[in-house]
Amino acid sequence: MSPTLQALFALVNFGAIAYLLKRFAGPILVQRLHDHHAATLQAIDEAEKAEREATEALGTCQRELADLPRTLEGIQGQAVELARQASARIKQATEADCDRLKQQAAQDIERERSLARQAIQRALVSRSLDKARRQLVERMNRETQNRLVERLIQTMEDGTCAITR
Repeated sequence: MSPTLQALFALVNFGAIAYLLKRFAGPILVQRLHDHHAATLQAIDEAEKAEREATEALGTCQRELADLPRTLEGIQGQAVELARQASARIKQATEADCDRLKQQAAQDIERERSLARQAIQRALVSRSLDKARRQLVERMNRETQNRLVERLIQTMEDGTCAITR
């Protein structure tokens, strides 16, 4: 086969394949290209939207960072105020506890004083009775006892002493 005929045959073959591709594959390729183009545009729109949102978020973060020292000062001020209030409450509660403890201590001291006085009085009475008993034992004899009994009888007869039951 001659080279011209081969070139003509190749050209016809190419034309037939091109026609078949255009007729059957063309609409599909066009649709695919159109879908790809639309998806690319949508992706670009979404990327631009995400960029705008990121830019807005960045601006918000930068503003919040710029406001951070004032915010921290406000929080610190609130913390200091809360600490002052807590300190005042604790001090007040402590003072109330101290007052209550002082009152309780005063009552305890008074009770102990009273108990000590009673113990001292009992001891004094006991010693006085012991001393009186010793003196009676030392001084009392039969003669003194008779004289005291006669004196008691005499006083009762005179009516100056009355014994009642």
